[in-house]
Order: sequence, then structure tokens, then C-alpha cells
Amino acid sequence: MPKDYITLLEAVPCFLTRPHKNTIVRWATKGVYGVKLKTVRFGGKRLTRRAWVDQFSESVMRASPDSYADVEPSAAAKKAAKKLDKLGIK
Repeated sequence: MPKDYITLLEAVPCFLTRPHKNTIVRWATKGVYGVKLKTVRFGGKRLTRRAWVDQFSESVMRASPDSYADVEPSAAAKKAAKKLDKLGIK
């Protein structure tokens, strides 16, 4: 195995949430929030680097919605809020 490369199973502890190996494979093949984990194929194995894991994690955090505070409430939510206001419930 080339230097500095780790298998996807070895990459599991590099993540805060300790994802399943299959989750890491999915992140490498399909991505999340439009971001894919960079990997290479070597001898039939998919390998990554700790630096690539860090880059992936940072990119996902930047790409993911920080909060839902700026999301416009749905029509049903607005209607429910009006009803609650009429009932004096905040």
C-alpha cells in the first residue's frame, strides 16, 4: 500500500461520528451535500488520506445548512401560527 494512504475502514476513527464503513464508501461514491470524499483505487482497494478526510469534513460542514432559521415557513405553518395567535398561544 502506498505511503500516507489508509483504507476506508482505517478512516472510520478519523470522523467524529465514527460512521460505518459503508457510509464512507457512499460518501466516496455518491457524496453528501454535493461533496465527495476523495479516494484512489489501488490493488482492488479504495484508499484515502487523513488530509482528504479532513478536507471532506470541512467541505461538508460548509455545504450543509447551518440552521433552518432562514427557511421560509410553509403556508400550513403560517396558518397554524395565525390560529395559535388568535387563541392567545405563543
